[in-house]
Amino acid sequence: MVKRDVSATVDGTERFAEAGQYLDMVNDKDFIAQLPRDAWEDRCSIDPMLAVLYFCIYMLVCVFIMLQLVVGVIVDNIEQAENQDQMAITQVGVWSCLLPKLYTDLKLARICREPRPGGHRP
Repeated sequence: MVKRDVSATVDGTERFAEAGQYLDMVNDKDFIAQLPRDAWEDRCSIDPMLAVLYFCIYMLVCVFIMLQLVVGVIVDNIEQAENQDQMAITQVGVWSCLLPKLYTDLKLARICREPRPGGHRP
């Protein structure tokens, strides 16, 4: 980044850079070489490979976290299924104690006592 307004001659042409303008280290290297050191500041990272390394580590951590979540959900479901199998009283047993005479039996008995529908012929 250019700190102050500067101008320099590159390949026989006069170039001007305003304060706050960003220069590319690859495309503007000849222009940067002509500038005084106190006129610009290098804000690029030390090594571009650090960005690649950071991205790879970030992706590995994200994949590890997602894998842990999936494994955790599967293990939790297996534990719940085992707990239901090991229960002393099942859900069917509880309902049979709470409702000694189920309503479904009453409805079936009532349907059996009803005469056939009017449009039905045997």
